[in-house]
Amino acid sequence: MSKTSELLKLANHHWPIPWNKEAVQNTYRRIERSMLLHMPALISAARAGNWLPDYSAAAFMQLWGNLTDHGHAFNAPSINWGFNLTEPQCTKALAHFLCADGNAELSRVRCAAFVRALYRAAGISTGNCLKLEKVEPGSLKVEAERAVGKKRIDLALEWKEEATNGESDQRLILIEGKFNHHVTKSQLSIYRQFANRHVKSSARALFLVIDRMTSHTARMLNYNREWIPLTWRALIRRLEIEMASLEVPPDHDFARLRKTIWEMCTNQSI
Repeated sequence: MSKTSELLKLANHHWPIPWNKEAVQNTYRRIERSMLLHMPALISAARAGNWLPDYSAAAFMQLWGNLTDHGHAFNAPSINWGFNLTEPQCTKALAHFLCADGNAELSRVRCAAFVRALYRAAGISTGNCLKLEKVEPGSLKVEAERAVGKKRIDLALEWKEEATNGESDQRLILIEGKFNHHVTKSQLSIYRQFANRHVKSSARALFLVIDRMTSHTARMLNYNREWIPLTWRALIRRLEIEMASLEVPPDHDFARLRKTIWEMCTNQSI
């Protein structure tokens, strides 16, 4: 394997080759498919610590979290009822575990980890993102199927953040999830208008969590640029890392839900 210094020299070299976006995307998809194909072997190696002498398990953990942790989703059996959960069932179950059976502090740290995972899975720095570090006690609400006129948004997180001047500022995150479905016409704009009526634009975030990107969904996002797209598998992968950082006992039922969502996704994307 080349040394780091040699790789840096290659990276800094100006190659006389025109940029080809499609070629880069195709290469990334091949890497995705290869990683998914070899996931069982990679997981087994991670659990056993069976790495090559010069390979660091830290690189794998940065992508997938600590697979030796019993609370990791990949160590949990998925829910097997003979059918896939629907989108509303998934988001209602997510809301249930984010609420943590009424345990306010556990709910806050789970929601904080979930929000960090949303941003990081979408490739956005959490420096300027909405955070749940200064939540006004009793103000955090997690709601699935929240009514928006005649429609319903899949998941809404709302809270008041204690401001430095002693006043409270309202925060809102809306999440629309799709499994094997397109975004319907005007759906995203209706939810965005709802968010604008409730909080300032700087105090809200809109996420579209999809199984895979389709040409139709891409067109809808072109008209709704404030929506942040990410995949379910990217969210679950990042959530495992965020959950492992919490100093709370693992919830095996929550892990089973995360594993179930992972397995519901297409094998074409992570």
